[in-house]
Amino acid sequence: MTMTMTINMTLENTQKPEPNTVDLRIGFVLSPDFTLTPLAGFIDTLRLASEPLAIDTLYSENALRTQATCQWSLLSHSLEPCYSSCGISITPDAVYSSSDQFDYIVLVAGRIESLPKHNPATFDYLRSCANDGIPLIGLCTAAFVFAEMGLMEGRRCAVHFAIQREFFERYSNSIMVSDESIVIDNNIITCPDSIAAIDVAAYLVNRHCGQARARKAVNYLRSTATTPSLFSIRPTYEHKLSKAKSLTVEAVRIMELNIDTPFSISEVAKLLNTSTGKLNRIFQQDMGDAPAGFWREIRLVHARRLIVDSQKQITEIAYETGFCDSAHFCKVFAARYQTSPMEYRRQRLA
Repeated sequence: MTMTMTINMTLENTQKPEPNTVDLRIGFVLSPDFTLTPLAGFIDTLRLASEPLAIDTLYSENALRTQATCQWSLLSHSLEPCYSSCGISITPDAVYSSSDQFDYIVLVAGRIESLPKHNPATFDYLRSCANDGIPLIGLCTAAFVFAEMGLMEGRRCAVHFAIQREFFERYSNSIMVSDESIVIDNNIITCPDSIAAIDVAAYLVNRHCGQARARKAVNYLRSTATTPSLFSIRPTYEHKLSKAKSLTVEAVRIMELNIDTPFSISEVAKLLNTSTGKLNRIFQQDMGDAPAGFWREIRLVHARRLIVDSQKQITEIAYETGFCDSAHFCKVFAARYQTSPMEYRRQRLA
């Protein structure tokens, strides 16, 4: 499974946010007859990430009413209620306004037959956001909406296998992907199901608000969300991980959520409240590799994907995969694959 990781991220790795600072702003646009589950999963991930990290304050009155770290608003062309596919209605918070108020715009779609019901103002707003460089995220059948708008020509998008034929018949100029939960192509992310919505939200929280808040959110939701860019990598070790001890599982989750953050195994051990020696021993038993070697391998596999599936410069890829500089990255890559990153790209694209 492959994906194009060239989404326009304006923030690099961030430190843990200070209390009452907003690090992630999301605007939600609801399609006619949208589906509730992906909307709820996405917002609950933001809510849990935004609340205090301490367990004893999780359900306090103040926590339940705050959007301290992550903020979100429901947008529409009017303040009339938006109806979901099951008939439940939600009243928008605001009408469409300047896109620079948000870091991302999330379109929550639903019934395909409701595509003609979209108000023209919605298409205008989404196009304006795309033109302004605001990344668009599409949940459920949003790939149909984006393709209808002409945004997906020659681009990859996630489509549920049950409706892939209909999508192909309508939008043959788009590159339909039905075997991936999340597809990222330039500044558009699409995912066809509800669980993937949690994955995308966790990815954004990790990038903008820190790993601790992302882990807290997915743990409370009992989700197995990881960084979307690693979905293509994890199958290579999923079987071993399914039989691993909890310490190894948690260590791998930290690595996955910090693929672009270079820090030591001793720091991972500290986060897990264990010793470096114990972590090394148990990890080696479970995964057949030392933690440092395993972490380097998944970074290299991810880098290899980016080299082929994106237009990023090698220096960008080096930093995005946690290497201190491009020279070190090229040396490690050549040792692993017996060729340089540029030569690897040339060979694969020839």
